[in-house]
Amino acid sequence: SDGDITSTKKESKKSTQDYNQQKRFKRKISAIERSIEKLEDQIKEIHDKLIDPDFYNSQDAPPAMKKLGELETELEQKTQEWDELVSSMED
Repeated sequence: SDGDITSTKKESKKSTQDYNQQKRFKRKISAIERSIEKLEDQIKEIHDKLIDPDFYNSQDAPPAMKKLGELETELEQKTQEWDELVSSMED
């Protein structure tokens, strides 16, 4: 019967859309993971500098601390974005 063929085509189209959406999500998640990694590296680099008392007491410390705050905020946002994407994929 034609009804079966039509519903099969619709299901096939839907599964293709689901597959493409999954691929898009996975690409987005990978990109966010790379960003998170980069941010964590930058944060670690600044932390390592701030451990040094000479650096900590220099005029370079305040801008480094400001940058650290910005990076940590960005990391928080990226992590939240990652969480939301991962949980939406599980739905």
